[in-house]
Amino acid sequence: MKNPTLPDWYRISNEIKYTEFKAKKKNTAIHTARRVLGRLGETLAIQLSGANIPSSWLSEINASAKSIGVILLIIAITSMHSIIPLAVILAAIIAAILSSKIKAKQILIIWMSVPLFSLGIILPSMLNIFTPGEITIKLWEPGAGRFIFGKELPETIGITASGIILAIRFLLRVTACVTLTTLLTATTDQAMLINGL
Repeated sequence: MKNPTLPDWYRISNEIKYTEFKAKKKNTAIHTARRVLGRLGETLAIQLSGANIPSSWLSEINASAKSIGVILLIIAITSMHSIIPLAVILAAIIAAILSSKIKAKQILIIWMSVPLFSLGIILPSMLNIFTPGEITIKLWEPGAGRFIFGKELPETIGITASGIILAIRFLLRVTACVTLTTLLTATTDQAMLINGL
């Protein structure tokens, strides 16, 4: 007799076999990247599953109240334009993590993956091609009359001061929001969290 809680189309038949990607010599970098990203994804899923919730003052707060508080803080974080309040909020979130007895490994894994990915996204906006301003770091001088994608390049390409501020603000926002949601999921039982929503 089949389990009546799941529909038949949801079940995986025994005939399906998953095979590991076999890399050829020219694809070893791709194979390695897939393995690393796969392991990172598995580790993040295990860490965020909330299987071992530490007993702390944050785990005692009602899940609905924590969810509403996190949503309001995320809205506040994304609407801030000044770097100093963003840094203060991030420091407060880190202090809450330290006081809630969450494993440092769990937070470090999140901090290694998400901000690095965000940095890769925001790096082009630091250039004077996208963010005008005074060049603080000169990268390349293509000269006058060069075009890329139908747009004329400036005589000097470099990183602008306003681009650096934009990148720092973006990284602080992303790190604060991700750390805050990690704090929520790490200190709240999954069933209580879903019930609280």
